Amino acid sequence: MKVSILMPTYNDAKSIKETLDSIKIQTYKNWELIIIDDGSTDDTKKIIKDYKKNNDKENKIIYIYQENSDQLNAILNGINYITGDYVSILHSDDLYPSNDYLEKAINEFKSVKE
Repeated sequence: MKVSILMPTYNDAKSIKETLDSIKIQTYKNWELIIIDDGSTDDTKKIIKDYKKNNDKENKIIYIYQENSDQLNAILNGINYITGDYVSILHSDDLYPSNDYLEKAINEFKSVKE
């Protein structure tokens, strides 16, 4: 089961790397990250581009830029790119609470389906 992580961002250059790290260290590896940049004017785009390259995540992270139209519209735009079975929304200034967060969520979903 694949998890699509939607991440709206706006001028979060100071915090987004830590958020990306909290995804990268997940024990559950079948995920894609869809970042929707809602018109950032800081270094957000450069940080994401460098992160993808330096962490070999070119095929796992999708970056979409849109003119500033608010966070909800960024999420709605990101929905068009989802290819996963489940969706998680993680804002660019938030962190997953543990490195096995996605794994626990998937196991919980599996147990509910059974």
